[in-house]
Amino acid sequence: MLLLPNRTYQRHILAYWKKASKDQHKRGKAWYPDTNRLCQRIADQYGLPVQHVAGILAALSPVCAWEFNVLGMYSLIKTGYMPNVASTYPANIKKAERILAGENPASVLGGDKVKSFYACILRPHGLAVCIDRHTGAIATGEKWGKRKSQCKPLYREVRKAYQAVARHLKQSVSVVQATTWLVKREELTESERLYTTQSNLYGG
Repeated sequence: MLLLPNRTYQRHILAYWKKASKDQHKRGKAWYPDTNRLCQRIADQYGLPVQHVAGILAALSPVCAWEFNVLGMYSLIKTGYMPNVASTYPANIKKAERILAGENPASVLGGDKVKSFYACILRPHGLAVCIDRHTGAIATGEKWGKRKSQCKPLYREVRKAYQAVARHLKQSVSVVQATTWLVKREELTESERLYTTQSNLYGG
């Protein structure tokens, strides 16, 4: 797979950062800290380690819209079942169930995106970068599908590009990632977001 120069990725990311509204910058800054607090509240409510709640949320995240990701995590913890509206891979539901049963999330979770998402939730101001279909598309300027997400050299280059932009902006890399993710996601209409999720889920 042909890799573009890292500076090209950085320019793409910076362009999305500059497109963000004041509201998107505010929400991007709060996104991971708020998600961490959400996991902590649910952990306290159900007597679970916060690492396990974050692990369940991360396990269910691939190709699952954020709203349904949270709904699925909460439903699984509260009732032991996933709601029908929460679309994700069956194998990832099994991983979430294993974490709920007490297995170590770090041993259960797989894939760079999922493991990075887990790290970002637990350490909102750490160095991890979650590269999903939106953030990958931002950096490369192209659709980010399964093939690109599984190309480790490309994933590393995109991750380094986000980290470089964060250093340039003197921002936490998670803030840069979350803010640009919000801009990209909110460019899509509801129907486009649903189509993207279904296409990824069913291989389209």
